[in-house]
Amino acid sequence: MVWVLRVTVVIAAVAATAIALSADSIYALFYLLGDFNGIIMFSQLVCAVHLKNANTYGSLFALIIGVVLRIGGGDPFIGIPAFIKYPYYSEIYGQLFPFKTFAIVLSFIILVGVSYLAKFLFEREILPAKLDIFRCFQRGDDNKQEENISMKPQEEGTPTKI
Repeated sequence: MVWVLRVTVVIAAVAATAIALSADSIYALFYLLGDFNGIIMFSQLVCAVHLKNANTYGSLFALIIGVVLRIGGGDPFIGIPAFIKYPYYSEIYGQLFPFKTFAIVLSFIILVGVSYLAKFLFEREILPAKLDIFRCFQRGDDNKQEENISMKPQEEGTPTKI
């Protein structure tokens, strides 16, 4: 999984550099950053704090769908044309539909829905545990800790386990 993280960091750095070089102003970058923070972080943060059953599967699907819906609406600041023409689209005025809000709300709904679906499928063993690639639903011996850590005070002279 370390290589996935490294590749993702490189892809994010290249994308950020390309966007920064193509933007006309700092304001445009700030505006775009606010949009993506809303799509990417809002649902993740709300679910992490308030929803016990949110998991990586829901989070990943919500991220992908949210970003595609947001980018699909286009962005005149950095010159991305709309490839998804939402209702009320106008060739003159662009997107008139609140597609950014739509992307945020749909991203949240997908995160909750896919999280509960994954929980249902893995806990009822409809999907085998070997397909749980993110290890969100480990059962039995997989969840055992290597050592039990007790909260009892140590006796004098006994080495502490770390």
